[in-house]
Amino acid sequence: MIISLLILLFFFASLFVFHKRSIIYLHYFQQEEYMNARYLKWVFRNKMFDRKLTIIFLISGLLSFIYPPLNVAWVLLAIVSMLIAVQSEKDPLNKKDVKKGLVLTQRVKRIQKWAWILFLIPALLLVFAAISGYIYCAVFCYLFSQILLFQATPLFVTGSNFLLSGQEKSVQNYFLNDAKKIMKEIGTYNVGITGSYGKTSTKMCLVEIMNQTLAPTFSPPKSINTLMGVTAYIRNHMNISHKYTLCEMGAYNVGSIERMCALVPPKAGIVTRVGIMHLERYGSQENIFQAKSELARAIPSDGILVVNGDDPFCRRMSEENPKRLNLFYGFDNSKSDLDASISNLTYDKNGSLFTISYKGKSYETSCKILGEPLLSNILASFTMACALGANPAHVVSLIETLKSYDNRLELREVNDGSLELHDAYNSNPSGFGAALDVLNGLKGERKILITPGMIELGDREYDENKKIAEKAAGICDLVYIVGETNKAALLEGLKGQNFPTDNIRCIVNMKSTFEDLKAIRKGGDVILIENDLPDIYENMISL
Repeated sequence: MIISLLILLFFFASLFVFHKRSIIYLHYFQQEEYMNARYLKWVFRNKMFDRKLTIIFLISGLLSFIYPPLNVAWVLLAIVSMLIAVQSEKDPLNKKDVKKGLVLTQRVKRIQKWAWILFLIPALLLVFAAISGYIYCAVFCYLFSQILLFQATPLFVTGSNFLLSGQEKSVQNYFLNDAKKIMKEIGTYNVGITGSYGKTSTKMCLVEIMNQTLAPTFSPPKSINTLMGVTAYIRNHMNISHKYTLCEMGAYNVGSIERMCALVPPKAGIVTRVGIMHLERYGSQENIFQAKSELARAIPSDGILVVNGDDPFCRRMSEENPKRLNLFYGFDNSKSDLDASISNLTYDKNGSLFTISYKGKSYETSCKILGEPLLSNILASFTMACALGANPAHVVSLIETLKSYDNRLELREVNDGSLELHDAYNSNPSGFGAALDVLNGLKGERKILITPGMIELGDREYDENKKIAEKAAGICDLVYIVGETNKAALLEGLKGQNFPTDNIRCIVNMKSTFEDLKAIRKGGDVILIENDLPDIYENMISL
């Protein structure tokens, strides 16, 4: 009788423990954008198995098998141990414990509810079997069965997501059709922006220019660039005062931009670059090219296509998709075929000085933004705004007022006399290299790099990180390697260039890195913070 009551007590305690476990797994599942296969691959690759609970159930179960007369004690031991274990762990709902906390959206709540149901079915069957005496060595078998039950938590989460996929699609289609109706009723002139890098910076620059030179422009803020993200923003914020819509179009696979173009049919578009960002997801750069080309194909023949003339894939895209107006922008005008170009670029801690050439005229200008990739995005915005009818001189005057966007090669002067270059948003080989060039060009006593390296580059990830570390070795005096993800590649690149081992610091996460840096930094340091990985890569909770 006592054993039966304890097993029931264990069952209710296990419900609390499963609640805590499901939140942890949902946190990472959300960061993998609810993609079942990708998430399960991540679980197995990173061995995100529940070691703590396995050890607890294994020990208590073995003790029960060895000495059954003390089964009461062994079950109590299991209950107390597992409650202590989960209570001592970081909480994904607490922003102090993680970089980006779990957002309890309606979708997350639905997934968690059905994950509970999937857990409850075998959990109740095990309780019934143990109490009814249908199994030999009931306590021993019951405790051992919990190992499998809790190791299956990721499967309960993904299984729940699979069961809800039909309902989720129905809900999304309702919202999507409502947003399409709003778009059709208001009838704005739509401009799309895509590319492997630079979409958000280009959008934020261009919307500011369009609002002041053309007409009120609707544009989802920050990095909202997914189909449902844009859908929600249209439904909640679009109104009849808007004459233009500027839409950033992100994608992780072929077809994503095509669906976005069905929501926001573009009459003009910008392609910033076709690089290797998210190569791991696409499989090849050709697939990336085809995905980004969906914007160019969706623009009607009487539309406008503005592409990066420094990128051969962008040039190919323009050639394959002729429009009424096809324009190139860039830095390399050696062939004299760029419609807009930047030359005479210099920069210091106050920003950049450069010349914009457009339609035979030159405009001397400056801004507080650093680095060729970001200036390329400004030039893309300039080219599109002028193509839409804005006065070039007016656009140039607005460029002078632009400031760095958060964590995109943003220069900050610190009270201790040091400078910090914050470039922690979605690093890529091109942007990382340009950030190192800026670091090299700024005056300072020591050049310090903090980075976890670059991710989602597929089979080129190791080589690209090694290559960028080789470049950093010729510029930096001190390098912090954050986390384990790219540690081996970065170390090989640095040591291959005979970078002093004493000047390399390998730290487990960003928080610990800044604590270490605080003790040694001094006036005159110039510090580049390049990339910041999400919890799923760096700040994993130990189970």
